[in-house]
Amino acid sequence: MKNSLQGTRPDIPADNEVIDPEDKRVLVLFLWGIIALIGHMFVPAILLEGREDGPVPADLTCPGNDVSAIRCEYLLGKPMSINRASAATLTLLPGIGPGLAERIIRSREEHGPMSGPADLLKVPGLGPRKVGRLAGRVSFD
Repeated sequence: MKNSLQGTRPDIPADNEVIDPEDKRVLVLFLWGIIALIGHMFVPAILLEGREDGPVPADLTCPGNDVSAIRCEYLLGKPMSINRASAATLTLLPGIGPGLAERIIRSREEHGPMSGPADLLKVPGLGPRKVGRLAGRVSFD
């Protein structure tokens, strides 16, 4: 089929090749990237569908010393023990940087073990919103 604009517009080549081959390659790579991104978002949910215990068996234990075991268990989805975690391990929690982790450790050392969210609210820099984000991610054992 002959391009009806051929000959009237100089920007449309005579061979009807409207898209440059280099542009086609970029477009294909872009589309593959989008497909890969969508795959990473939905594939884990599809694979875990119907599982009651999630991706990690409930009886899985982490080897190693106390600090590495706490970190390992948190990375596996178990709550982190706020009374046993090191400052470096506390920084894995959302919204907790190195400074705030040190203040949590200092508060723990000065006032003893924390027994609940109310004790976390006493730490300078931890307000109700941050403590709310930590709910379910920390334990007070």
